[in-house]
Amino acid sequence: MEQTIKISVLNELMSSSTQSKYRISSKDGHRGVPDGGEGYQGEYNERFEFYRHPDMPENVFLQITYQSDSYGDNESIYEMKLVKGREKTITVYEPIN
Repeated sequence: MEQTIKISVLNELMSSSTQSKYRISSKDGHRGVPDGGEGYQGEYNERFEFYRHPDMPENVFLQITYQSDSYGDNESIYEMKLVKGREKTITVYEPIN
């Protein structure tokens, strides 16, 4: 199945002036640097942000991956890619009252 995304839509998603209105969620990734401390050389913290524009194909999102340095500071964009959303069922076990 072929899907098309207009370049103008991608530009709007990646523009710092309009990007925030399309942000739908954020999720932490790899946590190699402890809070308030220094990590080992080459370690990093990672965060994912997901964006959805109404003119994009259904269930397609822009994912921006941010990584910090080994001190947990200086976060910068590591990767941008288009991803497909997928529902996932999670079972939670709770005490019976």
